[in-house]
Amino acid sequence: MAHSRSLDASICFSDEAGFLRKSLPGGGLAFLRREFDCEGLRKALAEPDSLFNDSSKMLKDSRSSKVALSSIDGVGTVFVKKHNSKSLRYAIRYLFRKSRAFRTWQGAWLLEQLGVPTPKPIAAVAFRKAFFLKSSHLITEPIDGLLSAQAYLKELLGSSKLETFLLEVMKGLAAMHGNGISHGDLKLSNLAAVRSGAGVVFAGFMDLDSLKRRSGSLPERLCALELGRTAASISALSAELHMPVKASDVAQTLARCYSAAGGAEIDPESILEAAKNWME
Repeated sequence: MAHSRSLDASICFSDEAGFLRKSLPGGGLAFLRREFDCEGLRKALAEPDSLFNDSSKMLKDSRSSKVALSSIDGVGTVFVKKHNSKSLRYAIRYLFRKSRAFRTWQGAWLLEQLGVPTPKPIAAVAFRKAFFLKSSHLITEPIDGLLSAQAYLKELLGSSKLETFLLEVMKGLAAMHGNGISHGDLKLSNLAAVRSGAGVVFAGFMDLDSLKRRSGSLPERLCALELGRTAASISALSAELHMPVKASDVAQTLARCYSAAGGAEIDPESILEAAKNWME
């Protein structure tokens, strides 16, 4: 297992080092990187919904979230994700919890300290009314050609490059687990990928709002649970593509890649058992 390092989990919520903290009218609170600080970004954070406009490219618009490629004066093209407060139950749940945008903001900072790839956040903002969360937005740097590994699975299976791709994923995951960090939802749609001259390559971990950190390295049981989520995702999606891969075979591959990447020796059967629980 990768050696544990001393990580600063809170500086990204301060006015220290490379970060800024800003209170905004209307119950808003924003955090941004100093290197991107400019009038255009501050205006966008004060009215983040303005980033979803006629000139932006909408990628998703659902009850729970909205995602688009947009542009900010002085910054350029950005990837913006809005998390909606979709119900009273949701608002109560986040009454004393960080918003999803802030959780991802912090998770990305932890991964950055470990050198684990993830799309780089530029800023995060949340608005509350009487302490109840109304909405939160995360703004990140875009990556050319970025898609989820789910979108590339057919190509990965067809070219027999899946194990090579997973080995790169496991390098990052082993570093996370060695420092007590779990992703929380390691399905293919949360693994970023791009196509390069070498084929489809891993570009980082996405959707970090379920990320958790514990003291010491992550117990093997929880490591297996994370890998089981990946195994279940690959097995289910490969079946949908009519290129079925057994969960037991995926579990073997993941255990082999995880160990080769510096992670613990995990019994493939424990990964398979976790995958079955995810598929139920």
